[in-house]
Amino acid sequence: MQTITAPPTNETKNREPRAPRKPLWRSAVEVVICLMLAVFALESLFAIAGVGGQEFMQIDHKLGTKHIPNKQVIWRMEGFSADKLNSFGYRDIEHTVAKPLGVKRVAVMGDSHSEGLQVPLQDTYARRLEESLNDSAHKTADKTNYEVLNFACSGYSTAQEYVQFSQEVVPYKPDVTVILMHWGNTTANIVDPNKRRLAQPRPYFYLDSEGALKEDDSVSDWYYKPGAESEPLAKTIAFLQRHSRIYGVLCQTDLALNINERLYWRLRGAVQRGITMAQGKNHKAEPPGPAYVEQDATEVTEALVVALSKECAKNGSKLVIMLLPDPSGKASEKLSKELTALGAQNSFGLLDLSDAFKTHPASKDLFLRVHLSSQGHKFVADTLQSFLQQNGYLSANSEPLAAQQRQL
Repeated sequence: MQTITAPPTNETKNREPRAPRKPLWRSAVEVVICLMLAVFALESLFAIAGVGGQEFMQIDHKLGTKHIPNKQVIWRMEGFSADKLNSFGYRDIEHTVAKPLGVKRVAVMGDSHSEGLQVPLQDTYARRLEESLNDSAHKTADKTNYEVLNFACSGYSTAQEYVQFSQEVVPYKPDVTVILMHWGNTTANIVDPNKRRLAQPRPYFYLDSEGALKEDDSVSDWYYKPGAESEPLAKTIAFLQRHSRIYGVLCQTDLALNINERLYWRLRGAVQRGITMAQGKNHKAEPPGPAYVEQDATEVTEALVVALSKECAKNGSKLVIMLLPDPSGKASEKLSKELTALGAQNSFGLLDLSDAFKTHPASKDLFLRVHLSSQGHKFVADTLQSFLQQNGYLSANSEPLAAQQRQL
């Protein structure tokens, strides 16, 4: 006799055994693995596309920031370049620290205008100057070889360059040291002693009550000194700067929005102020540092240039200051006159590029937006070479004359 089985009722279904629930730790591990795979895939995609390579700076306790050695940098924000920093972190080809026999060296220092990320490495005025000097020497049967070393770094002030010279440039024994100054460099050399908490971590200088030039490292110490409260965050950021293209994309997006979108700029400022308020009273305290009166940026800058000229002379190098023209002409004109007088007294040369740029038949083509174009770098290299050769800066055993303090 055939037995007929009744279909399962809802009550029967409910009694059926359920699959065991996945342990919470296993779910967490799977999520972490999926996130890691997603990050790896996105990092690989950005690497293939050449995106996120603009983060090329690292924290430095003494200088504030410096380049990351051997970092591949792809720059698109103004102009374009895709080059690798050398093993010392300079935007330059490789050079030995020890100066070879029969070589004269020119050290180039400055900020982003000399660093020249907006153009390919071979188009920067430092590289063009080296090539041109050697071509000229070969045509005149001069057996001297020339090396032009570029120590420039984005955002550097005259104060940072003064510190950098003793720390990094002196070992290369340059015969001539050239600093390209921008009209806005002066304000970055000083810090308001009552607003150190808002300042960027880097060296600052001031003139004491007796007029002596003194260094103020209180802001860098506050942020970067070993054991500082912000050290764990600083180390995390340094790791991401070196290894993460995702971090690079986020930073460049933040920078572009901050520059171009006023609403974003306001919201960003409001969020930062809110974080500061939430951190409590202890974070509102100013970093401890030397007490001094509010400083005049131009006076401190001029004192730094004089001090740098003395350091150069002490290390067998001749200092040349190049001034990049500003749009109005007023700021650089005033600074040019004051540096000309100081140069005559302290044996450093001044090359004011203002007149040379004005008389160029296509002066608008010398700049992209803010920085020099490839044509601009070539024009600076040619003008600088003429100045150095005409005034004997690269001649054997010759000292610049007072006439070398003229402007071109």
